Amino acid sequence: MAWYLAAAWPLDALGLTQRDPTENDGIFPVLVVFGPVIAASALAWWLVNGWMSRRAVTSGKALWATGVIANLLPCFVLAVASYIS
Repeated sequence: MAWYLAAAWPLDALGLTQRDPTENDGIFPVLVVFGPVIAASALAWWLVNGWMSRRAVTSGKALWATGVIANLLPCFVLAVASYIS
């Protein structure tokens, strides 16, 4: 969902991707459908990582950096894979 939003609007505006030609309704319907799901996922991620940071052996910065990388890595891998193929 995050890749669809990023590829269709901000990355398309920068000229890095191309929007689907049938996507002519704008961003509002997509945000109505995907917005609550992404917001709930981000809230759950933040709450779980906040809970884990108090129990982790590593420093807070290392834990949060690892969490961010672990969440964004699949998105970047899929973006590169779609660009290559």
